[in-house]
Amino acid sequence: MGSVFKAIGWALGFVLLTKGSGKLDFINELIANCYMLILNIFSYNLWGLDGLGISFVVGFFIYFLQVFFVCIQKFYVGYLVGFYKIFLIQLLLALLCFACVKNLSGYLLYVLGIFIIILSITYSLVQINKLVNLHSIINKIRYKN
Repeated sequence: MGSVFKAIGWALGFVLLTKGSGKLDFINELIANCYMLILNIFSYNLWGLDGLGISFVVGFFIYFLQVFFVCIQKFYVGYLVGFYKIFLIQLLLALLCFACVKNLSGYLLYVLGIFIIILSITYSLVQINKLVNLHSIINKIRYKN
């Protein structure tokens, strides 16, 4: 679950570098690494390895919020409205998959897990195709001799 927030946080984090704010990026990452370390130590001491999973999710959610607000404040850069719909759907699919792993076992887990993954990949490809027309790119690659 933390990887979802990690991906969107890192995508915005690169804005700092592309805008030439290496010092701000360094400070941003230093702060994030400090609270990630504190969260890891604290949650591991409380809950063991499960605690590290919790700290991963919480830490990267905080990191996403941190980078998001820095980018809006400093550069007036954020995500487009369409992003939030895609993100919410993918987050719900990830939560559904997580719930399946925690509550199911055996063949049912694998069948539902594969179905959710195929659903997520299909939705992702449809959304990417809307932005960059994957069909024409694939055809150019396929018929390039």
